Amino acid sequence: MEKYFEIGMPHNPFVKSNRVGSIITSRGCPSNCYYCSVTGYWGHAFRAISSKRIVEMVNFLVDQYKIKELQILDDNFTINYKRVIEFCEGIKKFKLRITFPNAIRSDIPRNREKRKQMFKAMRRAGVAQIGVAPEHGDQDFVNSVLGKGQDLKEVNATCDMAHKENILVHANFMMGFPFETKIERQKTIEYARKLDADSYSVSLAAPLPGTGLWDIVEKNNLFVDSFNVNRMVLSKVNIKPFDISESELYRLVDTLNRELNENAQFKRPETIEKYKLFKDKTAMGDRKYHFRGNDYD
Repeated sequence: MEKYFEIGMPHNPFVKSNRVGSIITSRGCPSNCYYCSVTGYWGHAFRAISSKRIVEMVNFLVDQYKIKELQILDDNFTINYKRVIEFCEGIKKFKLRITFPNAIRSDIPRNREKRKQMFKAMRRAGVAQIGVAPEHGDQDFVNSVLGKGQDLKEVNATCDMAHKENILVHANFMMGFPFETKIERQKTIEYARKLDADSYSVSLAAPLPGTGLWDIVEKNNLFVDSFNVNRMVLSKVNIKPFDISESELYRLVDTLNRELNENAQFKRPETIEKYKLFKDKTAMGDRKYHFRGNDYD
C-alpha cells in the first residue's frame, strides 16, 4: 500500500492528500447503456455489501493504512439510498474527504426528498465531490440510442441538491457515437453549457468489446483506420464520424472541454481550492493535471 501512496495516481487525480484509499461495495447494473461493458462482467442484478460491512472496510483502511481520503468506485452506489445513509452515519467519525470518481446515478432515488436526505448524510460524512453522467444533451438520444433511460432534468436537480450541501459536481459527456449528427452534437454542447457543474469531462465514444456499441460499429465497419482495440482511449476518435471529419471532431471535443472547465472555475470561489491537486515531491514532482482531465501539462 505504501508503494501505491508513493506513486500518487488515484482514480480521481484531484486529491488533497497522498494517502488515498479506494473501495468497491457493489456489483451489477440494472441499466442497459449500449456503450458500457459492466453488465457483461457483472450482470444486471444489483448486489451490494451491507452498510455495516463497508464501515468495517473503511475502518480497516483508516486504522491500518492511515488514509485521509476515500474514493468509492461503485457504478451504482446510490441505488439503495437507505444503505447510503447508514454507511455515511457510520463513517463520519473518520472525517475523511470522499469522492465518487465513477459518478452516481443522477435520478436515484426517484423521490427528490429522499435524494435530498441522502445528500445531507453524504455531506455529514465528508463527501466533497460526486460525479454525474448525463453523457448526451438530447433526451431522445439518451433514451433511444444510449439506452440509459435517464431524465436529464433530474441531472440538473441533482446538481442543485448537491450544491446546497456544498458538494461539488463533476459531469461526464461523450461525443462521436455512430451516425451522430451535427444537430445532436449541438444539443450536447448546449446542455453541457447550461448544466451547473464544477468540472467536466467530454470524451470520445469508445466501442468496448462485448457492448451493443461495439456490435453496431463492427456491423457497419465504422472503426477508424488507425483503430487498435488494445490502444483504445477516450481522448481519441475511435469511430468514423457521420458528418464531420475525425480532426474536426477531436478539435470540437477538446475545445468544449477547455471552455466548460475554464468557465466552471469562476462559478464558485471555493472550487479551485477543493480541486487543487496534491503534489507528492517524490512521486509527482513538478507535474500537474489539466483541470479538464487526466492529461499532464
